[in-house]
Amino acid sequence: MVARHLELGSAARVAPTWRSWRWMVDCPGDRIAWIAEDDEGWARLRREGELIATLAATGCRVPRVIGVDEVARLQVRSRLYGISGYAIESLVFGESVRVPSAARYQQNSPLTEAGRVLARALGAEIAALHRAPVEEARTLGLRSTSYRATLDKIDRQLARNALLRDFRTAVLRLRDWFVALPDDPVIALGDIQMHNMGVDAATGALIGVFDFDGAAVAHRLEDFKYLPSFGVAFTRVSLEAYSAAGGPPVRHLSTSRSWTMHPLAGQRSSSGVTQHSIDF
Repeated sequence: MVARHLELGSAARVAPTWRSWRWMVDCPGDRIAWIAEDDEGWARLRREGELIATLAATGCRVPRVIGVDEVARLQVRSRLYGISGYAIESLVFGESVRVPSAARYQQNSPLTEAGRVLARALGAEIAALHRAPVEEARTLGLRSTSYRATLDKIDRQLARNALLRDFRTAVLRLRDWFVALPDDPVIALGDIQMHNMGVDAATGALIGVFDFDGAAVAHRLEDFKYLPSFGVAFTRVSLEAYSAAGGPPVRHLSTSRSWTMHPLAGQRSSSGVTQHSIDF
């Protein structure tokens, strides 16, 4: 049945793989199919499809939904070609091996010309994402996220573990900084990083972004939190391009503070961390 919907031929063998809460079929050619296992999953897939249409209408480079079967709970999307994952890091830094943190987080971090092209395109893409109407996201039922609520949850977890209590001062200072930020909700994908984009390997041109599972109504910094992993120079170029494309000015320090929440959240349940303090 699935093979018929995907035009694979009656004798074709379909080998779906499980991805978090739905099945994925990597189809020949330029298509990827997603199959929900139950009605709840199908509602999520339909919501993603409607979000994709909303983002495409604002000029975002995202996959297209090119086929739907309500009975089979199946949604077919166009494939974004190009390199993804660690191959993008190699293109950005000009190195075939992992670049150490000491090199990434210095002011003159490595940045190739193709990396510069990608940085500009990514900044403009995030600006396009943030132009999408927030009210449509709320109508679709996208969740809302809060930095304050997240940090409060982290603080409660840290307070339960003597080895991690030294983090609490940093968390509270970070919380105070986020609370003082203007309330500035946008549609944020929340996971814009090297594994969720397609890039032209020769030029660095951004083909598009994908993975809408974490999309939410959130502060615009949510879509910048992983930029620092590409280096300070890359982040600076992206932020300039974001402003040039109509986004409000975003300071590099703001993206760094947003990025800091990621490892802190990852340590909420850890018990083997050496005591130390973090200075913001």
